[in-house]
Amino acid sequence: MTATTAELDAATAATEAAIADPDADLVDVYLAAEAEEAAYEREHGPGPCDRASDGPHLDIDGPELEAEP
Repeated sequence: MTATTAELDAATAATEAAIADPDADLVDVYLAAEAEEAAYEREHGPGPCDRASDGPHLDIDGPELEAEP
């Protein structure tokens, strides 16, 4: 099922509203952005960051860095 322009606009508006809401926390913004991304992917497929590439990759699950004293 593909997303309509109205669905994409509504998902974007929901993300913008979550960002602008002073009572929203990071989880609210994250969930709204995830829903917006899902609507976008239904319409356009995965974005360039979701595709495998031959370039360098960040080790997001790697060891945590410690601050120097």
